[in-house]
Amino acid sequence: MGDTVTTQLLSSGTNKKVLKFTNISDGTGEADVVKVNVDDANTCNWPTGTLCKINQIWMISNLKWKLEWEATSDVLIMTSGSYCCNYLDFRSFGGLRNNAGAGVTGDISITTTGVNLRTYTIIMEVERDSF
Repeated sequence: MGDTVTTQLLSSGTNKKVLKFTNISDGTGEADVVKVNVDDANTCNWPTGTLCKINQIWMISNLKWKLEWEATSDVLIMTSGSYCCNYLDFRSFGGLRNNAGAGVTGDISITTTGVNLRTYTIIMEVERDSF
């Protein structure tokens, strides 16, 4: 059947977006699935190749996942433990900036592990970066 996943745009300013991602897993999981697509009209709607940074992230999860900057060789942003309920604020130092090298797209992907009938909800504030 596959996991039940959703992406919802909660707030949409010119340079900042708040996105909500959910997954109710049947055990299938997600592998390198783009969640923040910078040039997609349903998420960021910025020019292709625009870099973004993560300002804040809220997470409730009982499965493990990792977020990555999409590039020729994806670059790890962060991972979760098997259970987390957390709020992280990166604004005091300018946000988590995309440091991917060759082939950088500006997008953010997720991969889940240990899914087996588990769920996550992630709310993320991303901002168009001005490198």
